[in-house]
Amino acid sequence: MQPDSPLWRAPDVRPPPPRGALGLLVGLRLVGSVFFIVLLIIAAGLMQRLAAQGVDGAAAAHKKLLFLTFLVTLELVFVTGIWMWKKWGVYGVALLSVFGVVVGLSGTAMSKVGSMTGLVFDVLLMLLIAARWTDFE
Repeated sequence: MQPDSPLWRAPDVRPPPPRGALGLLVGLRLVGSVFFIVLLIIAAGLMQRLAAQGVDGAAAAHKKLLFLTFLVTLELVFVTGIWMWKKWGVYGVALLSVFGVVVGLSGTAMSKVGSMTGLVFDVLLMLLIAARWTDFE
């Protein structure tokens, strides 16, 4: 087929998965998210057992762990989007980062430290993404 034919399409050329510092951070985030999801599911199961035994506060902790599992699963989806060079992944990680800071600042001192650490990590990730923004679709 000729390039001027209406049926001809240019081959789909996509950049390879992120490499270097961006690839390292995204890869660590993917592995960390999967690990954290497994830990949260185990902890939620334990809290459910404690709630069934009537331990005070276990039911509320179980619900919080399930919600956190949902958020980390969303993060896994968005970070996978970054790995696949999708802009929606970047937007999703940024949204979850802002949400995490807002929730973290309203909590205890430990959650404030955790949310600020996460924010620093996310800002570093966004700076690395900004250098390759034209590769994202």
